[in-house]
Amino acid sequence: MESQKLHDYLQFQFDELEESKLKVGEDVDIATELNRLEHIESIKQNLFASQQLLVDSDQNVLQNLEVIQNRLRTLSSIAPVYEALYQRIQSSLIELKDVSSELADEFENAEFDPDRLINLKERFDVIQRLLQKHQQKDLEALFVFKGQIANQLNDIGSLSDQILNLESMLSKTQLQLLEQSKILHQRRQAVLSKIEAFVASSLGNLGMKDAQFQVVLTAIDDFNSAGSSSVEFLFSSNKGHQPDSMARIASGGELSRLVLVLKSLFAEHQSVGSIVFDEIDTGVSGDIAGKVGESLRKMAAQMQVIAITHLPQIAALGSSHYKVSKYESQEKVFSKIEPLVASQRRHEVALMLSGNANSESALLMADELLQSTQ
Repeated sequence: MESQKLHDYLQFQFDELEESKLKVGEDVDIATELNRLEHIESIKQNLFASQQLLVDSDQNVLQNLEVIQNRLRTLSSIAPVYEALYQRIQSSLIELKDVSSELADEFENAEFDPDRLINLKERFDVIQRLLQKHQQKDLEALFVFKGQIANQLNDIGSLSDQILNLESMLSKTQLQLLEQSKILHQRRQAVLSKIEAFVASSLGNLGMKDAQFQVVLTAIDDFNSAGSSSVEFLFSSNKGHQPDSMARIASGGELSRLVLVLKSLFAEHQSVGSIVFDEIDTGVSGDIAGKVGESLRKMAAQMQVIAITHLPQIAALGSSHYKVSKYESQEKVFSKIEPLVASQRRHEVALMLSGNANSESALLMADELLQSTQ
C-alpha cells in the first residue's frame, strides 16, 4: 500500500515535468529575450543614434575616416610608418562600415511584440514554479532530479514484480507445508497407540501398574515449529480415574517417572548420543528409586547417560561417580566436581545413605549397592 502511494506520487511529479517539455538552457534564453523585449525602446534609440553618428551626422565618423585614409595614402609613399597607419585606418573603416550595416539591420528588426512578451513571461513563470517546487537552482539540476525520479519509478516497478513473485512462492510453499503437515499429522496419529502402550508398560515397571497414559493429538489451523498439530499428554495413576492433563495432576514422583520414560523413548528414536537427567529422582525413594536407577542403567547401554541425583540407589548403579560440591571464599561461591575412585565412592554412597561416611552399617549397605555395578 505504501509502495503504491509512493509510486503514484513519483509518477505525478515525473508526468508534470515531462508535460512541461523543458529544454536545457531554456531558462537562460527566455530571461535574455525577456530583458530585450522589456527594453526595446531603449535598444532602438541607442541603435539609431549609434548608426547616425557613424554615417549621417554633421560629424560623420565614416566620412572623417575616409578623409584621414586619403591623407595617409598620400603620405604612404614617403615613409613606411605612414603606410602602416594607412592600413590600420583602412581596416578600421571596413570594420565600422560593417558595424554600421549591422546597426541598421538590428534597428529594423527591433520590433516590440506584446504577444511574444506575454508568452515568454508565462513560460518563465512555469519554469520558476517548477524550480521552486522541487528546490532546484536551474534547469540542468531539475533534469537531474527528473532522472532520479525515473530511476525510483523503475526500482518500485521492479520491487512490485519481486513482491508478486515472492507472494506466488509463499503461496506455493504454504500449500506444500499444508500437505506435509497433514502427512505428518497422520503419521503421528498412526503411532499413538504404540507410544501409549510403551509408556504404560514402562510405568508399570517403575511401580505404577495402574497408570494410564494417553496422547491427544488435535489438528490446528495454524502452523507452529512442530507442524499443524496440538499435543496434550493425559495421565492417571489410580485405577478407576479418567486420565487428565499430565501437567495438572501428576505428583513430583509421578512426573519424574513419566519424564524418564518419555525421554528414554524419544532418545532411542532420535539417535541421541548423550542425555542429561537433572534430579530425575525427585519425589521417589526406596524400591522405586532402584527401579528408576535400573531404567537409567538400561538406557546407558545405548547412549551416554548423565544423572544428577541425591539417591544412593541411583548413584550406586552408575559406571562412574562424580561428586559435585560448593565452597565459599571471601569474595564468591565456587562449584567443584571431582571423579571418585572406588574407596571414595564407597564412603560417598554411605554418606548418602546415612549422613555418616564412616558408619559401618552404612558402608556395608553401600558395598551391597555397589556390588550390582561390578
